[in-house]
Amino acid sequence: MIDIFSNPKKNRVKPTKSERNEIWDRQRGKCFVCSRILSPTTSDYHHKDGNPSNWRIFNIVLVCLECHRRETNKQRVKKIQKKRGEREKIQKDPLGLNNVFKSPRKKDSIFGF
Repeated sequence: MIDIFSNPKKNRVKPTKSERNEIWDRQRGKCFVCSRILSPTTSDYHHKDGNPSNWRIFNIVLVCLECHRRETNKQRVKKIQKKRGEREKIQKDPLGLNNVFKSPRKKDSIFGF
């Protein structure tokens, strides 16, 4: 089944003018993070989940430029840490054999001792 709200090409999608107006009205022209009153020139639209292909209207919020920079940086750091953790896991056990050849512990023995 195809999700009509996903973008298979993973391109960044900007909200339409009517969607931007709806987001602006929903937040009353205030930053989602710091509640600062914004003008159209000092605001930006941010994907809450960090996925640029997820353009559902409730995933997009109005933020000031400073908060947008900060939130985007947090998401980048999380992504880097996740990749680093996966890389370290592969380096420790490149073939994935640690869980296969473990010797049974005493309590796992069929004799119970």
